[in-house]
Amino acid sequence: MAKELEIEEQIVAQGDLVRQLKGDASASEDVKKEAIDKLLRLKLTYKEITGKEYAAPGGRKQKEKKPAAEKQEKKQDAKADGKKQTKLGIEISKDENYSEWYGQVITKAEMIEYYDVSGCYVLRPWSYAIWESIQAWFDSGIKKLGVKNCYFPMFVSNAALEREKTHIADFAPEVTEQPYSSFVAWVTRAGSSDL
Repeated sequence: MAKELEIEEQIVAQGDLVRQLKGDASASEDVKKEAIDKLLRLKLTYKEITGKEYAAPGGRKQKEKKPAAEKQEKKQDAKADGKKQTKLGIEISKDENYSEWYGQVITKAEMIEYYDVSGCYVLRPWSYAIWESIQAWFDSGIKKLGVKNCYFPMFVSNAALEREKTHIADFAPEVTEQPYSSFVAWVTRAGSSDL
């Protein structure tokens, strides 16, 4: 038992050293590799003495993966119940379909609203605040590099604009005086070239 505790202390100390070296840009790759190898050897010694893998204090326990058949059965049972399901929460897991899960997260969290023009959406106040903080972070980094900023408005292809103008009531490819109407600057030329 004393030997086990001694090795645990060595593993913790070596782990701290490895973390420190990984964060130190001046440390050479050879020094880092040597420290990692020593940590792995200590963990192997621990396993030989105790018969089990070393678990870092405060580390997460690994989840037991459920077989896919069990997941399918649960889904079928829920459907077979015949009970009406509310659609208040997220209906799909991140592992099943990431893009659909992400779409549900941002819409159900009321971060965006979809707009009539396909591929366009409205950033709501909370998500816009996040966007502003991202912009500020990038802006400071860009300015530190001495690069000049530029802005690209959203460009939509002519075909998409033609498609949209037929089914959106207040969609107009020009400046309009009406408040809250869709404003589109329809750019068709760049200098003497057609777009």
